[in-house]
Amino acid sequence: MKITDLKCEHMSALVDRSNGEIYCTDEIKPHFSFCIDGADANTEVKYFKLIVSSSKELASDGVGDMYDSGLIYSSQINDIVYKGKTLLPDAFVNRNRIDSLTGLYVPFWLYSCHADGTIYYEGVKSKTWEDNDYKYTKKDYYRMIRSGGMDFDRIPVDASTKMDDAIMDSLEPFDLSKAVGYDAAYFSGYLADRYDVQEVDARPRANERVENSFRDRLREE
Repeated sequence: MKITDLKCEHMSALVDRSNGEIYCTDEIKPHFSFCIDGADANTEVKYFKLIVSSSKELASDGVGDMYDSGLIYSSQINDIVYKGKTLLPDAFVNRNRIDSLTGLYVPFWLYSCHADGTIYYEGVKSKTWEDNDYKYTKKDYYRMIRSGGMDFDRIPVDASTKMDDAIMDSLEPFDLSKAVGYDAAYFSGYLADRYDVQEVDARPRANERVENSFRDRLREE
């Protein structure tokens, strides 16, 4: 069996007839999915690895310079989230475009907390065999329980409705060890946006990020 029908944002690779370049999506944090050739109802994915490369040569060598997920122990084959470097079109990093960019200060709320929780999973062990007359499948079901705690320090949530949340999230992680105190002099020559999202309104996004990170970490352990 082999992996086939790899898709990005539910689309196979397309060819731009104007320049012959292959493209799939303009999403900076796309989702991937795949199928398994020769799989049947009893086939179960136990783990996989996703790599995203900046060239065909690197991909052929198994080098994910843009993203290397490592082994992901999951049976999920759809809507696999890309967590690598921000994907930008070549035109964005063109020198002419860079010369025209203007810096913009964006307001953020920072949240710190401690999370405790317990997650319940259903585990399945499957065994298949056959004789001259029948094919048999035995499945044992298990209830899996994992508990733990995590500390979160200064989770950033942008406080401007003018900024796209997905783009703001894609800029992370920020090196907050280099953060400095406020000084109005930093605004010289730059644009600045005032916050229009109250702290209480931004809190649900921070809670959602805590829940997702906590759940993913317990699943990986």
